Amino acid sequence: MTIFRLSEPKRRADCADAVDAVDLTGPPRIALVRRVRQEPPKRIGALAASFNPPTKAHLKMAEIAHTESGCGEILMELAKANVDKKTEHAPLHERLMMLDLMAQGRDWMSIGVGSHGRFIDKTAAIRELYPASDIVFIVGYDTFIRVFDEKYYDDRDAELDALFSAAAFLCANRLDDGVEAVETLLSRPENRRFRGAVQTMRLPQKYADMSSSSARLHAGSRKAMEELTPKVADYIRRRNLYR
Repeated sequence: MTIFRLSEPKRRADCADAVDAVDLTGPPRIALVRRVRQEPPKRIGALAASFNPPTKAHLKMAEIAHTESGCGEILMELAKANVDKKTEHAPLHERLMMLDLMAQGRDWMSIGVGSHGRFIDKTAAIRELYPASDIVFIVGYDTFIRVFDEKYYDDRDAELDALFSAAAFLCANRLDDGVEAVETLLSRPENRRFRGAVQTMRLPQKYADMSSSSARLHAGSRKAMEELTPKVADYIRRRNLYR
């Protein structure tokens, strides 16, 4: 099922409508713009990011979660309200369009736009869509470390207990932080009890080194072509994004 129509301008308009429909002041919600299946999977993997733009690293993380970690469906959630990042560079509806291009030919990838940035809120929104599925958040280490940062909580221990009782995490190495960094973080006394809800994913270094900021900086160059799928790179060129 999809809300996209046939022509690209109409798909873009539908994406803009989906972004506008998500209320940042209301309860947690994810508006789906591409749903690949009617029957909920046993395990839903959720990769939430700004996707500014979506890179081959995002895709590789989703592929590994699908093929090696038992996630029958991967939800690529564009974060309308990100905890730490402002909305800039490419409009959100353009990012949804790039995600749609990335998802073409992948019948296990769904796309949505989410209203809330914290994982405890994302869990509530996903549960509305997938009431019986086990939830697995797919993250890089740079995101995972923020899960444990007390500045995001009123009562860190109680809220983390609620989060890890409702969802698991699949954490990938990023840049110079390998999977060993995850083990170090989880070995701290205040984090040890969450170890059973965390798995690690080892990305090949070329993907671990990729970033959306680099893809923006090198938009239109050979370097960007190494970091973006061909359809996404072509869309950025045609829409004159990140110039």
